[in-house]
Amino acid sequence: MYETLENHILHLLQKDNTPRRLVHLEEELGIGPASKPAFEAALAMLCAQGRVIVGPDRSVRLPYVLNEVTGLFKIHTQGHGFVTPEQLGMDDDVFVPAKAAHGAMNGDRVVARVIRKQDRSGETRLTGKIIKILTRAHTCAIGMLRREDDQWWVYPDGSDFFQPIQVEGVDTRTIQPGDKVAVEIRGYATGSHSAWGVLNQRLGRPGHHEAEIRAIIRRHRLPEAFDPSSLVEASNVKMAFDPQKIDGREDVTETLTITIDPPAAQDYDDAVSLTRNEQGDWLLGVHIADVGYFVKPDSALDRCARRRGNSIYLPGYCLPMLPDMLSTQVCSLQPGQNRYTKSVFLTYHKDGELKHTRIANTVIRSRSRLTYQSADLALKEKPTDLSPEVIDLLRDMTALARLIEQRRHRAGMLQLKVPAVEVRLDDAGHIMGVTPEDDGYPHTLIEMFMVEANAAVARLLNRYSIPILRRIHPEPNRTALRRLSQTLRLLGITFPRQPGRPDFQKLLAQINGTPMAIPANLLILRGLERAVYAPANIGHYAL
Repeated sequence: MYETLENHILHLLQKDNTPRRLVHLEEELGIGPASKPAFEAALAMLCAQGRVIVGPDRSVRLPYVLNEVTGLFKIHTQGHGFVTPEQLGMDDDVFVPAKAAHGAMNGDRVVARVIRKQDRSGETRLTGKIIKILTRAHTCAIGMLRREDDQWWVYPDGSDFFQPIQVEGVDTRTIQPGDKVAVEIRGYATGSHSAWGVLNQRLGRPGHHEAEIRAIIRRHRLPEAFDPSSLVEASNVKMAFDPQKIDGREDVTETLTITIDPPAAQDYDDAVSLTRNEQGDWLLGVHIADVGYFVKPDSALDRCARRRGNSIYLPGYCLPMLPDMLSTQVCSLQPGQNRYTKSVFLTYHKDGELKHTRIANTVIRSRSRLTYQSADLALKEKPTDLSPEVIDLLRDMTALARLIEQRRHRAGMLQLKVPAVEVRLDDAGHIMGVTPEDDGYPHTLIEMFMVEANAAVARLLNRYSIPILRRIHPEPNRTALRRLSQTLRLLGITFPRQPGRPDFQKLLAQINGTPMAIPANLLILRGLERAVYAPANIGHYAL
């Protein structure tokens, strides 16, 4: 409940950046006597996090209103850095000189006091100083152990710490110079002293797959082992599940349904189906594993999933959000198995225009597990082991996906092509090579279908005023667009200073397949605002 109230408070204050007296804020949110203790607790939590400020006059405002911003601090190797504000409506990062960092480290969540200055071109530049460190991003560092001048040092990986860390408690019987280790930070660097800490784990020799995976897990504090209570719950849930029991759900097990995932995927959480009705309309089914049926609110599994947030895929290794007996078994849409799903049924006219939406609790049975590569081979009429009916289904899905894609393109959708790669490992975990990620049309097919389903669910929840966390993408910043235009002109590409979506689309079409495609796509990506998760309903610029 507290999280919901926090979101409502922030949403209201971010809507127009206007401070509100406490009594007026309570009125606007409809806070009554019964909910006032929870409201006060949520407000106190936001104050402690530095996300809102309650003034002496009992007015509630965002820090930005008082020339203070809360955000993440990103530090440069030379000591200066930038604070990226959390507040909606504040577009520019705040520059922090090295002498004004006041002990803040890379990734720390901080409060900075802002000073506005003009640069030589007359543009306003935000400069600030760190006045408070709310949370430290790193209490542990990962790096290589060295011995220099009778003193032990750890040279950290990545950009979390730029200077070596002095360490104590080195047991040379189990740890040797050159080992990759984890060090617990006991003191952070100041202007005159290095950071220092104590060793608490030897990870292995640098370059070894197991050591590097351990290093990533420790460095980013990723949860690995599941607690006993969640494992017991998962086992009980698995034992109690009867796949033949319909339990009041819509039975669509006879409908031809497939999954399409990367080759290394271990859990299949979405499936798709496509049929046609008597009128010739398309009926698309997007089926999502009904994890909520198995994970009850505030259960041990729910608390565990909340802490993890999502499954994390590392090269040759996966940290699942839920124990394997759920994530890769009863919640996984395996072929030939009855599985519980939440289904979005979307009816399209033969020209691709959406006519009707329906959402239901269902039971499905996937007919075939496809990879993006096998689906692409089938669409290119190359030999595969897929059945003729699955190949026909893929062709129909491609036809519908292209119609949806064309419709979304007419509405202003931007399709950036940013290169991605896959790391190939042998059985021992050694890197064998790096190859471009598959970019066949099945990727776009699934993307189109999933976006359509997500939009349908968002419309339904919005219609009933149910608070949700949306993935929103603000309009591009005017200053960033002007800089983007200037940079593209230096590369010989003419681009308006304040482009609209049609200008982006035209440029992307012109450079497609040319040597300028990759750098221009990357520049455009950096020139656009980053998508964020928030309760605000402002839309998604790129979609």
